[in-house]
Amino acid sequence: MKKFKIYISILLCFSMFITGCSFQRDLNAAYNTDEQLSIGISDKMSTIKTNSMGNKFAVIPFDSYVYSDSNADYMASLLINISNNSVLQCSNPHKKIYPASMTKIMTAMIVADEIQAGRLSLDENITLSHTIIFDDPDAVGSGLIAGDTITVNELLHGLLIRSFNDCCIILAERIAGSESAFCDLMNAKAKALGATNTHFSNSHGLHLEDHYTTVYDLYIMFHEFTNYELLTNIDNVSTYMMKYTHADGTPVEIECAATNGFLGEYELPDGLALGGWKTGTTTEAGNCLILEVNDEEDNQYIAIIAKAVDKNTLYEDMTDILGTINE
Repeated sequence: MKKFKIYISILLCFSMFITGCSFQRDLNAAYNTDEQLSIGISDKMSTIKTNSMGNKFAVIPFDSYVYSDSNADYMASLLINISNNSVLQCSNPHKKIYPASMTKIMTAMIVADEIQAGRLSLDENITLSHTIIFDDPDAVGSGLIAGDTITVNELLHGLLIRSFNDCCIILAERIAGSESAFCDLMNAKAKALGATNTHFSNSHGLHLEDHYTTVYDLYIMFHEFTNYELLTNIDNVSTYMMKYTHADGTPVEIECAATNGFLGEYELPDGLALGGWKTGTTTEAGNCLILEVNDEEDNQYIAIIAKAVDKNTLYEDMTDILGTINE
């Protein structure tokens, strides 16, 4: 009888060992960036530290903060203290949205990567081989035409500050040969960062059904964007004179006023300083804004609103969300 009990005990221990190994494999698989994110933290949970996603980003449970108010001012939002990965405000973080010109966050990072790799330079001149024409009423173009010559630096300012869509395509074709090939680079970088619920089908953000993301994925991508000093320095400019040479040799200047209302008619809550940002607006995407702010204690935050009903509501609600930082 005693030998039988010992035998059973050995079997139980072996079973627990095998089960424990299986559980650990399942836990690691949950953080596989090849799959859709489904676990993480909320504002009521401590930050989960893992060997991949969780040691860099706040991770939000896939089924949390889900709301379906048809009368809401916006579709989705997020406010995260990226200094300690705490979630301060959240609404529909994993809901599919259309990013509009917030797409240009990724476009600009790919350009910056090419510059850093030495395959592109800010002062390189690009002469347009063709005029880029859009049939989308939401499109905003710079007016550049075939034969015009402009530098990479001016194109970057144009796409980030004034959100010119043609500047994106010009850079995409220079870097990858075609906009389609450039989108492959965008999607690969998004996946590598962990933005696995995102798909880019163009470089500028004009509406396509298969061009989508989530505010959580935008947070991941924009978190990376804030590490590019070249790009955040451009974002600090409220007005820029974009210069190029017309096809006939005439020098041309275009005034680029920032599309971010917090650099113009709207004010941030007291004690906050603006860092990087990007706006986005199309009929399908609504009014969108993503931005980085810092408080007086040098804590860094990322705030996002997607698909607000109108511009004024966007900035009023963003002001309210940012106001919770000081509460």
